Amino acid sequence: MIVKRKIIYIAGYSRSGSTILDILLGSHTKIFGTGELFYLFEDWLNGTRTCTCGAVYKDCSFWKDLKLPQGLSLQGAREIVQHVENRKYITALTNGKIAPDIIQKYTLIQTALYDYIFTTSGKDIVVDSSKTSRDMAGRFYALHQYTGFDVYVIHLVKNGLSVVESYVEKGRNWALEGYGKNDRFAAARSSVGWFLGNAIAQRLGAKMPANRYIQIKYEDLVAQPESVLQKIGAFVDTDLSEVIAMIQNGLPFRPKHNVGGNRLRLEKEIRFKKSYNSKKIGLSVYHRLIFKIIAGKLYKKLGY
Repeated sequence: MIVKRKIIYIAGYSRSGSTILDILLGSHTKIFGTGELFYLFEDWLNGTRTCTCGAVYKDCSFWKDLKLPQGLSLQGAREIVQHVENRKYITALTNGKIAPDIIQKYTLIQTALYDYIFTTSGKDIVVDSSKTSRDMAGRFYALHQYTGFDVYVIHLVKNGLSVVESYVEKGRNWALEGYGKNDRFAAARSSVGWFLGNAIAQRLGAKMPANRYIQIKYEDLVAQPESVLQKIGAFVDTDLSEVIAMIQNGLPFRPKHNVGGNRLRLEKEIRFKKSYNSKKIGLSVYHRLIFKIIAGKLYKKLGY
């Protein structure tokens, strides 16, 4: 029997804890965390954005030797991936209506990328925390359908009001790092984003095999990391006791070669601390109303 290589895909919306979960899992001896892998081609082309090691991608000790399939440039690969994974192509993706030549190139690109990561890292499992926002909404489903990897989806959900508050108070990640501007209507945009990111993750998760999709609350992860990591370990059939021991012993977690994600990835060392008391959400009545109108039903459906 051929054993497929495993990808743990963290789905959901931005600001939901995917970076910390990626780093926790990536500390395991058999697991390599990549961060928001979707952005690798874009960040490489940008020329100034860096890996968590501090180097631009063409100079990074891990990423520099990546080779794409013959005849494909970084820009070409980026466009192919977008054409398959972007939210506007979700219906075509799920109905098998994307052109065969696009799918063929997509399969070659993603197979080359993940094979490179498995080979270079020497690990058995790769974590991709690209999530299910607009540009990569269909990513985990496309990887499941069109590559030979065994894709396990962790749908990580965070209280939508807390997510919106973060955007209202801090702005977008790219703006925080100096790569873009903040949205004028942060509450409305983040409410729509939270709704669509989580609704699509649920919808596509329902199309995965029953034992390849799981939903986890961020609040449970930070309050009860041991039990949540045990649950994830059982889900992916991997003993995560060494990660749990690192948390219990207060040992530092060190990001390695992550792509994208929030600024936490840039820290040299991260110490995970349990958080039993959720911070009081300080959103105004106006912003709460915006969120309720846009995402109120899904908010309740997800158990908030």
